[in-house]
Amino acid sequence: MQTPSSDEVTQLLQAWSAGDQTALEKLIPLVDDELQRIANGYLRRERPGHDLEATALINEAFLSLIREPQREWQSRAHFFAIAARRMRQILIDYARRNLGSNLRLKCWIQYLKELFTSYQSVSNRVKWAFD
Repeated sequence: MQTPSSDEVTQLLQAWSAGDQTALEKLIPLVDDELQRIANGYLRRERPGHDLEATALINEAFLSLIREPQREWQSRAHFFAIAARRMRQILIDYARRNLGSNLRLKCWIQYLKELFTSYQSVSNRVKWAFD
């Protein structure tokens, strides 16, 4: 695929801002490679075993851009800067959700350990009383 010119992408972005949905359909294949590069760059910096894939990150970012009220895109660079920021925020939110669930899991494990320790203590006392 031929690399689109910056002006071509900017024109499509501005047409999309004006409400032209066909411009959005033409825009997506033109910006996909750059969005893929940005997403892969962010994901390379994530912890090993991160389970969010580049395509999912791009889709989530693009959906959030489509859902928000019409934005006046100034240029191709403006679009990619906002898309990159959105991807970063998605990764931050994802990490916060996982951190929260990990903390809950750690608290639950600690509770079970304390419960088991208490049970052992009571069991030993009962055993001692009947020996």
